[in-house]
Amino acid sequence: MMNKAINPSGSYDFVKLASNPTIPVEMLISLASSEDIRIRFLVALHPSFPSNVELPISKNEIKSWSDVAYLFNALKESLSGDWLALLADYPSEHIQRLVAINPLTPAAALTKLSKHESEEVRGSVASNPLTPAKARAKLSTVGSEEVRGSVASHPLTPAKVLAKLSTDGSEEVRRSVASNPSTPVKILAKLSTDRSEDVRRSVASNPSTPVKVLAKLVNEGGQEVLEKILLNTSTPASLIQRIEALLNEFKLQEQKSQLDYEKVHKSKTCEECGSVRAGSIDLENHKRIVHQA
Repeated sequence: MMNKAINPSGSYDFVKLASNPTIPVEMLISLASSEDIRIRFLVALHPSFPSNVELPISKNEIKSWSDVAYLFNALKESLSGDWLALLADYPSEHIQRLVAINPLTPAAALTKLSKHESEEVRGSVASNPLTPAKARAKLSTVGSEEVRGSVASHPLTPAKVLAKLSTDGSEEVRRSVASNPSTPVKILAKLSTDRSEDVRRSVASNPSTPVKVLAKLVNEGGQEVLEKILLNTSTPASLIQRIEALLNEFKLQEQKSQLDYEKVHKSKTCEECGSVRAGSIDLENHKRIVHQA
């Protein structure tokens, strides 16, 4: 029988005790017989638990444990690949999503989760740097816009998959391809002529976009595209000077447009009679007609 110091029914916080990295091995073994499944789960995960001792928890118990999400969130960074593979089958979308995004999750478990019915779980798989290329490529064809976007933005997505996603019907997916520093130059050049200005802006911001493409965007792009190119760390000094000159022109045009707007719309008061007119032009007409000025 356990003494009170390690008896789960006592007042001591045994969850903290079982997760203590300096706990003696003898105490871990004693805690392994606890009736509290949380404690046995922590004992089984503990790096000091002897490998020659049978694990104190089974897969079936995990599936019936309502508090697994709490402990998983607390310990997800130290879970081994075996436990992550085990939890990939846990009937909780939240847990499976956390397993799917964990870089320690085995490739086989990630491949299995890539076929999950939940878009969020598949999106997490697509974001995982260790997801096998084959599973990532499959997600680019069967996933939702969000999942395809995750694949499109991932730096390890194969060029062939990025090429296909660059023609995706979703503007958001194409924008993700255009923003990806791993996207091949040929694809970036093609996306620089995309019908969506958001996509073109993403190409303009991408540090992998070649100077030749940036120069073309300077000639054809609007003010927001120019601003993105100006902030791009790959933009050469020669282009920066040209962009600054063009942006100054845009600024002058905006100031002129504002003055023109005020002439028509900003209220003006007649100094002679006090009547309020719709703008400078209306005021001038008023003075000419009423006051014969």
